[in-house]
Amino acid sequence: KKETVPEAVAGYARKLIKAVTTGTVEARRLMRAAWWAYRADLIDEAFHMLRRLVFDERGQLKKDRPVELDQLILDVAVAGQDTSLIQRQLKTLSVRDPANRVRHLLRLSEVVMEGAQKAEASIQKSGWLDSESRKSPLLPAAAILEQALRENPDSETLLSALTQCYSVMREPEKALKPWDDAAK
Repeated sequence: KKETVPEAVAGYARKLIKAVTTGTVEARRLMRAAWWAYRADLIDEAFHMLRRLVFDERGQLKKDRPVELDQLILDVAVAGQDTSLIQRQLKTLSVRDPANRVRHLLRLSEVVMEGAQKAEASIQKSGWLDSESRKSPLLPAAAILEQALRENPDSETLLSALTQCYSVMREPEKALKPWDDAAK
């Protein structure tokens, strides 16, 4: 259950939003207002301000935006439950934030797995497709983890996540292979 935002926080956020809604505003003030909107659970308002930070007047993507902006976009996407944007931001952050690449790729694989499992449950419930004749919907998540593990062969976290993914896919041979390879 989501906690209710205190009125003082919501009021302060609305005040900041109002101050940046028109005219030219410095990026720092706009980002601050977007953060407060996010904290006050004013997701639509936060997205509106983030768009102003990400795109120029012609609708073109701004080139030199800070990584913190991409992280805030991810946070707002999570709060707004926008799975497509979450995935896009995690991919972006995995490139733009190399120090946290593994963390972003792990989270991306989790989001992909969650979506695949929901889709699979829906398909099985409807009886629409024969599950034996299809490839696993978890293959994209496994591919993300395999690539991340190739880049970081000493990461036990990635090794465990890939093993878990293969286990959910009901492929025990593939689940054991990364551990065998790591032991060599």
